[in-house]
Amino acid sequence: MGDAMDVRAKDRRPRAQRQQLTEYLAFRLDTGLFALEIGRIGEILRIPPVTPVPRSAPFVMGIVGVRGRVLTVMDMRCKLRLACTDPTRHARILVVPAGSSDPVGLYVDEVLQVHRLADKEIEPVSRSLGTDSGEHVAGIARIGEALVVVLRLEPFLALGESSP
Repeated sequence: MGDAMDVRAKDRRPRAQRQQLTEYLAFRLDTGLFALEIGRIGEILRIPPVTPVPRSAPFVMGIVGVRGRVLTVMDMRCKLRLACTDPTRHARILVVPAGSSDPVGLYVDEVLQVHRLADKEIEPVSRSLGTDSGEHVAGIARIGEALVVVLRLEPFLALGESSP
């Protein structure tokens, strides 16, 4: 009977010490490292041919056909006021649901890997960065020696806005 009590004590200890970890997909935009919560990403696509849409917002790359659906693709670099350059062979589109409307594609320069982070590992954004960044940036995570900007998804889904 003493052994059973020891086993239960061992089972309880990790639960009390265990932290809630959230998975984030890390990716590159221009030269910076960024991340989004992976549970919000439906799929990752190679870049198909993109059809430009005249008079669309500057951050809208265009539309693509994906399995019979038309998907609007936004260039996250332009939305974040980073350098907008031509896609490379490493570029991908992150398909994310946009509430009750059709999914949206988010262009990224390169998908890197998934990181598991506890909430306490994501530091709040400094007010000195300005109000625009606070809308898009959930926090900053240190992964090894790198600083990764953790983004909020909702501001990217507001297609009607022309500024970040």
